Amino acid sequence: MRKFILTVIFCLMASVCFATEIVYDTFTESVNMALQSHTPDVGGAWVKWTINTTGATVIAANDYVIGDDNGSTAGYFNQQSPASNDYNVIADVYVIYGNPGYVGVLGRGTGNTFYSVHYSTGIWYLNKVIDGVGTDLDTHYDTSVEDNWVTIKLELRDAAKKVYLNDIEILSSNDDSITQVGYGGFRVRATSRVDNFYVNDTGTETARRIYIVD
Repeated sequence: MRKFILTVIFCLMASVCFATEIVYDTFTESVNMALQSHTPDVGGAWVKWTINTTGATVIAANDYVIGDDNGSTAGYFNQQSPASNDYNVIADVYVIYGNPGYVGVLGRGTGNTFYSVHYSTGIWYLNKVIDGVGTDLDTHYDTSVEDNWVTIKLELRDAAKKVYLNDIEILSSNDDSITQVGYGGFRVRATSRVDNFYVNDTGTETARRIYIVD
């Protein structure tokens, strides 16, 4: 598991340096707990998507989230709404080697409509899901998430949806068919992990988080 210990911010303009944390969760608990019963560091309640009823659990010994089932994907939105539909969704994710994973982050989401980036069997997908029907917008081949923690970022702007893996852009699309503000969230299975989840606004900064491995 990875824990961040320092964030260094480089400002382009002092007046717009810091992005506002809308949701922030390190998934810290003293006992294992269903995610919907857990209170984030900053933000609202965790609510399941409506695609299925599979749940996820906060693992107290490791301070991360795992899915309850490896045959069905758990999806959650945090019910703290951003001020506009331009925002970022960021998380650290991990997949046990040799498993499909189905782990990633969601944005502009409610129920069964959202933008998503997720990893599945060697491929990262950027897609949109409207009323439960998914359409792939871009794909990228990379297996570095298997047996490793990586940081995935979904950047939502009207002009473009971009995905960054460890600060390197890997996916993009100019699709803007989902315009609702919605909520940020994530998806996970029993063979994947999620930690250090953020939703923030579009403040102009370049951030570097420094990690230790424990």
